[in-house]
Amino acid sequence: MSRDDVSDRIEKEEVTDPVVLNLERGAHVVTQGDWRLLIDRLDFGAVLQKLYKWMPFTLNLCIVHRDIKPHNVLLSLPTSEGRVRALISDFGLCKKLASGKVSFSKRSGVTGTDGWIAPEMMANGGRTMCNVDIFSLGCVFYFVLSGGRHPFGDPLRRQANILAGDYSLELATSELWARLVEAMISREPEQRPSAATVAVYPAFWDNNQVLNFLQDVSDRIEKEEVTDPVVLNLERGAHVVTQGDWRLLIDPEVASDLRKYRNYRGESLRDLLRALRNKVSAKVETDYHHVT
Repeated sequence: MSRDDVSDRIEKEEVTDPVVLNLERGAHVVTQGDWRLLIDRLDFGAVLQKLYKWMPFTLNLCIVHRDIKPHNVLLSLPTSEGRVRALISDFGLCKKLASGKVSFSKRSGVTGTDGWIAPEMMANGGRTMCNVDIFSLGCVFYFVLSGGRHPFGDPLRRQANILAGDYSLELATSELWARLVEAMISREPEQRPSAATVAVYPAFWDNNQVLNFLQDVSDRIEKEEVTDPVVLNLERGAHVVTQGDWRLLIDPEVASDLRKYRNYRGESLRDLLRALRNKVSAKVETDYHHVT
């Protein structure tokens, strides 16, 4: 198992919250403290990205952790570039599945920490899918995003709320993150995204990936009729983005420049994507001529 991706938990009598590790030889806990204080200093997107990258690694090894929670998330010391590595620790309750298997029995009883256990783990009988880790990781995601809150409430009611499906994501930093967490903590295991799906979720994209995606969408629908189902689906919620007329919301100089070459409908999301694509293409062409 790669040291870069999975670390054994360091046990120290005086340390109850080992969240910052030095992963070099002779690793030790540098500091201890409250997750809430640490979260204020971290790039939460980068931390969550490190966490989701761990999931396919363990699933490829057919390992189900079964006790994912904030206390089992360790953070490395920042690198010279300020990057922090997030690791899942404490594999004491993990389950090694036979190759090709995606479920396991619960003969050993309920495992995990109260308040972080997927609802199906509490049910009687049957087999449990390995995506119980996706549920717990979704709770950890919200914990990081919200600055230390839990989607299912305070510790006393948490597990009962999990069984009832009673949660709140009001402190998620954006609708994009909220949708991901909501899917991950679904009561129905089959409705949770796979680790591979989480890995490509748009909230983790950098600016170039977002731009490339928007251009690809524009290319895909460029020659479609306005009555095409793809275009109709795209425009169905356009008002949320365009707010009536996106041309009035952009920089006046950009809007003026766009009008030089063609007319764009301010209420159309397809036209907004087309304008974006054309501006990017024009910039690339200009940069190319400057270089040559």
